[in-house]
Amino acid sequence: MLTLAAAGCGRIHPGPPPEYVYVVQKDAVLRDHVAAVSNRTGHVTNGERLTVLERGRRFIRVTDARGETGWIEERYTVSQAVFDNFEKLRKQEANVAAVTTATVRDDVAMHVTPGRETDHLYLLKEGDKLQLLQRASTLKPMPAQAMPLKNATPAPALTLPPRKGATAAVKGKHAGPAAIPGAPAVPMEDWWLARDALGRVGWVLGRRFDVDVPDGISGYAENQRFVATYVLTTVTDPQSSLPGNKVPVYLALLAPYKDGLPYDYNQARVFGWSLRNHRYETSFRQHGSWGYLPVVVANKPFPDGTAATFTLRISPTEDATIDPATGIAKPTQTAGEEFRMDGPVVKRVLPEGAAGAHSVGPHAARPVHHEKIAASAPRRKHH
Repeated sequence: MLTLAAAGCGRIHPGPPPEYVYVVQKDAVLRDHVAAVSNRTGHVTNGERLTVLERGRRFIRVTDARGETGWIEERYTVSQAVFDNFEKLRKQEANVAAVTTATVRDDVAMHVTPGRETDHLYLLKEGDKLQLLQRASTLKPMPAQAMPLKNATPAPALTLPPRKGATAAVKGKHAGPAAIPGAPAVPMEDWWLARDALGRVGWVLGRRFDVDVPDGISGYAENQRFVATYVLTTVTDPQSSLPGNKVPVYLALLAPYKDGLPYDYNQARVFGWSLRNHRYETSFRQHGSWGYLPVVVANKPFPDGTAATFTLRISPTEDATIDPATGIAKPTQTAGEEFRMDGPVVKRVLPEGAAGAHSVGPHAARPVHHEKIAASAPRRKHH
């Protein structure tokens, strides 16, 4: 009787929970045993969940949802903990609005935190669409041949005498590009927290995708990179071939081609549509500011009617840093600067009660000289 009771008690204790891993490769095969010559028993793809049956030295024996069983290299998989971290990101960012959209240029992996050596799981392919949520910067890995040798004495700088008769202008011709405000002293690279079409969220290397830019303005970056674009309103042009003859008016944010900057953008431009010339022209430009995403675009009521508005988050000082823990740019403070469309003109909206509220303020956008968008200008890739 005691033996039967003991056996019965043993049966009510559940066994150990199953162990799961997830495929990080684009695809991989399962083998019947670990050897130089083996038979293929199955095929698995990126993100697929596998149940672990047995662990070897560098291989694990698994089974997939289709019942296929075999051995796979452990380095082709990640643990349940990594998958759980991605799920946490997905839920955390599910209702966060995108600051802009982008298109993947090369195959790239989604990482759980910024950095090339951090855990990754999902693979994106060329042409996939992304919603960008937030930017961070990390130190750029240096190749071994670029690392300085220990105790090495730097070679003396080679200085050539100026050419005889050279003018000051000629001497400074090859002085290099202008300094970029806030540029880091060490090489950095940007990462973006992104959401794909399947709702998966992770960090993606910034130089592996292109920010979506309307064709009408893409050729007019002036050696800057587009950070984001927004439609403010539309203009009806009977000569336009667009649906309903409605031509969008765009707000564009731009920044220098430099990773690791302590701001998201330093230039904002509104590209309005000229009904006389039937082309895009710059109707507003603000540059030299330290701006941070997101930008708020809305339609608001004013005494003279409803108008499209946009609000920029600007740091009043250059006191901003890259947070070493997260890699995210952290300004000491930001102030909202609101602007409105008044027909083709952009005006500064002052706070309620301020003198001249809802009019052009001291730092307001002023109509600038109209600049023609070169129709034949080639589109430059934007990172």
